[in-house]
Amino acid sequence: MESTFLEQNKIKKTHKLSELDKVNIVNEYIKGENMHQIALKYNVTSASLSSILKVRGIKSRPPSVTRRKLAINENAFENLLDEATAYWLGFLMADGSIYKRKYGYSITLALQKRDKEHLQKFKEFLNAEHEIKELKECFRITIVSKKLAEQLIDLGVVPRKSYEDSMVPEILLKSKHFWRGVIDGDGFIGIYDRKAVLGLAGRYWLIYYFLYYCISVCPFILKNRICKIKDNFFGVRFSCNTAKFLILYFYKNSSIFLNRKKRIVEIIETLNYRPKRR
Repeated sequence: MESTFLEQNKIKKTHKLSELDKVNIVNEYIKGENMHQIALKYNVTSASLSSILKVRGIKSRPPSVTRRKLAINENAFENLLDEATAYWLGFLMADGSIYKRKYGYSITLALQKRDKEHLQKFKEFLNAEHEIKELKECFRITIVSKKLAEQLIDLGVVPRKSYEDSMVPEILLKSKHFWRGVIDGDGFIGIYDRKAVLGLAGRYWLIYYFLYYCISVCPFILKNRICKIKDNFFGVRFSCNTAKFLILYFYKNSSIFLNRKKRIVEIIETLNYRPKRR
């Protein structure tokens, strides 16, 4: 059975193509057909196909494009003023990963099972056809795209981001949508004794800029300081009126968020709110 299959799919190097075959090969390649599939179809070698394309002035697609079988919007992160773009950059900064592969980079986002719908939002943002895979304790989506990965690295989402400081554009550091993405990824919001709580943990540079941003938008932050949690891990915490003010500022009237945290925000909004004065 196996030998029959191999014989049927064996490429004959001596097979001669007609001029019509060559025209069809060029047209199929231009339309995006894979070179290996074309070689099997016309019973020739990939080297022969490359020669045909070269003679007709057709440039071969780079390996990163050739291997891609699933559609994706590789321009998704270009407009930093867009709410969804800024949000997902913040979320990836907190929870995403970029891995160096043999032929380029892959972008991976893995979330606990109760947040699967958030992966679906990310998939829709990228117009991606990629599958969300179920693992033992989480759901995960992996996207191979050199262009997207290089964009993310330029914007501060670097490989091994937990161990390196990042150079994030100022336009993002001044975006509440970016910080909402960071909070959804690495922060926490909650209610304790009917008092709102907001916190964020991570690398010092990230916590520093987060606190600086919060001070710039909140009129009554008094003495919140960055505290060291362990090694290179730091955090900042807000509570009561300050926390409620910031939580509503980040989440109210927003169009994209982690549903689980937004439900907590809706409860926090009903708490008695009496802002302190300096």
